[in-house]
Amino acid sequence: MRPLQGIALGLSLGASVAASSAHAQEATATDEAGTALTRYYDAMAERRLIAPETGSATQLRDLVREGERLYLDDRFEEAQRVLYEAVESPRFRDFNSLDEYREAEFMLAGALQRLGALRSAWRYLERILERGVEDPYFGPAYRRAVDVALQDANLAQAIERLQGVAPQEILQPDAANELLYLQGRERYDAHDWEGSARFFEQVGRRSRFYANARYLQGVIAAQAGRLEDAEAQFCAIATTEDTDSYTFFVDRRYFEIRDLTWLALGRVAHEARRPEDAFYYYFQVPQDSDR
Repeated sequence: MRPLQGIALGLSLGASVAASSAHAQEATATDEAGTALTRYYDAMAERRLIAPETGSATQLRDLVREGERLYLDDRFEEAQRVLYEAVESPRFRDFNSLDEYREAEFMLAGALQRLGALRSAWRYLERILERGVEDPYFGPAYRRAVDVALQDANLAQAIERLQGVAPQEILQPDAANELLYLQGRERYDAHDWEGSARFFEQVGRRSRFYANARYLQGVIAAQAGRLEDAEAQFCAIATTEDTDSYTFFVDRRYFEIRDLTWLALGRVAHEARRPEDAFYYYFQVPQDSDR
């Protein structure tokens, strides 16, 4: 039986995809602008053109609220400028223990990620993570760091740095699942099918990546010609009710994965010479699906 190389259907599932040249240049410019802005604030403070004592907790809170408003309106370019001031201006560095300051750091990382400035986003996320697992923003920052890593494509380096800020044994289950999926993806992208499967099979049902992990386990089984195993993995995703959030984690990305899974099931049935089943599976993909 020939390997099912087409079973992945060209899907990314949060995969590392090279950005277009124009987008990459824009992201690099944003990264460099952020670094330059930090140096600017420091230089102004050294020349005593910014007095640290001119800042106040009230001013910081007002600035963060403005940044939050822009962020929630998807005005990320404007939001990152406001949030940079909150996080980097010497006027507010004495308030870095306040919840509002921590919130500004996290939102700034999110705005930078949305702008494609992944190096800068990672820098702020790593700063949050280095405060330890007890920090209230550790969990959200860990998830966002995994998203940044999947976009950035250098998964091995990201895994090493995540393990450096928090050993796997001290992670809460949610963060541990995030790391397991990232490790599986790194091995999968390296075509180490057995290695990736060992990580994917450990991803828990409450993880946001559970469906992704099961899907890729199915792809691995199909490529190895284990069609029954592949079908079982795919069915575990596709036949779950839309509202069954207690079976495993269901969010917006689940519905895209489910559509891809129906297509994969159709391909498996086709390879197994079960045309009626293949037709049934293909027919399950909604008409309004991008797939």
